[in-house]
Amino acid sequence: MPIIQHSDVKRMLLTQKAYVEGAFDLGLYAARLFDDSHTAATEDERQQAQQLLDLLTPIVKSWPSEFCLKANELAIQILGGHGYTRDYPVEQYYRDNRLNPIHEGTHGIQSLDLLGRKLAQHGGAGLKQLVRLIAGTCAQAQAYTRLDPLREPLEQLLSRLQHVTLGLLGELSTGQVNSALANSALYLKAFGHCVIGWRWLEQAIRAEQGLARGNPADTGFYRGKLQAARFSSPGKYRPAIMTSHCSRPATTPARACTRSGSEGEPPSPGGSRMFDFTAPLRQRFADLNSGAEFFSLRYVQEAHQHLSVRKNIAEPPSLTRDQGAMLTVRVNGVEAYAATADLSQAGLQRALDQAEALARQIARHALLDLREQPVSSARADYCSPNLNSTFPALADCYELLARESASVPGDSRLVNWQASLGLSTVEQIYLNSAGAELRQAQRFVFPA
Repeated sequence: MPIIQHSDVKRMLLTQKAYVEGAFDLGLYAARLFDDSHTAATEDERQQAQQLLDLLTPIVKSWPSEFCLKANELAIQILGGHGYTRDYPVEQYYRDNRLNPIHEGTHGIQSLDLLGRKLAQHGGAGLKQLVRLIAGTCAQAQAYTRLDPLREPLEQLLSRLQHVTLGLLGELSTGQVNSALANSALYLKAFGHCVIGWRWLEQAIRAEQGLARGNPADTGFYRGKLQAARFSSPGKYRPAIMTSHCSRPATTPARACTRSGSEGEPPSPGGSRMFDFTAPLRQRFADLNSGAEFFSLRYVQEAHQHLSVRKNIAEPPSLTRDQGAMLTVRVNGVEAYAATADLSQAGLQRALDQAEALARQIARHALLDLREQPVSSARADYCSPNLNSTFPALADCYELLARESASVPGDSRLVNWQASLGLSTVEQIYLNSAGAELRQAQRFVFPA
């Protein structure tokens, strides 16, 4: 029997379609906003386009780079052992696209940008505009009853997202930076699912309109769009992103998770100290040579474990690790950056030189002058609360997954089922020439 006839293969193919076409739509929408910010008829329209683009930029960078990579992973899974070999191109596609979550600044950095900067930018004008647009799309979708399963979960998610946003901004405004930013990565994922759900609802409305025109040549295309839209409904993501993870952490501020007598270094769950690399990295940063007005370094280390139980049988966990640094410079009011995985003194200097050369190259054509933009000199440590106690052991996770898998009711129509969890650890260090030093550690569990 051809593998396309297997229900699980159809599920994986439809998941790929939902991820890729949703991300593609978002990218095209962002490109249109960029054009409108320069070519719209009035200054007010150009300003609104720029404000919305600023808000959506972290989503455009992070959501496709994370979830389209999952589409590549599913392509390998569909072909089984053949997909893992070089006989088929999907393994190279995966390796090539694995770079995207790294060189786009990583999910964690984009989440800090969204929650810590972009939400409140321009007095929150971009966020208000986005809420109006999503609400307008939902109102338009009410004319099509078949779209209710898409519209209603999106409306619920938007309402919940607004509530969480107000809570997190309230914490930031009262100085509770540590507890608010501890939720930034999960908040970005929630925000991204809401935006992608909106873009899919827009596509579904256009598909309904296309079917109403009655052109037989387009029927299959529009039906495929509607099926993918139903599959990508934001309601399926709600348990993963809008639970207590995105609420105020019931713990003390970040300083409470440091150990006395260890120079404020927070401990890792395994017992070794996090940020062991801070001292040599700080020295290497101090030894960098640059003629730039301002330069900075952001070091990120991530570890991800994926656990799954299929038909009540535990599968071996997969583990991925990534680390790298991004050097950013400001020359003549223009910023540019270069990323590197070579953390030696020479490797960091090469990346800094590349960024500086690029900034000087594009300075002649720059549209914005950033010389008046303020530069932070803040120093802070923060980490997700109770790093040791709140992160479950692998055995506990497998026990949970086994119970969930065993509880699936028997049904001859079910070809396969699987319960999965993701466990992630993210460490970041930010240094700049103005004296700033920010260090962050986050750990979280999410349904994968």
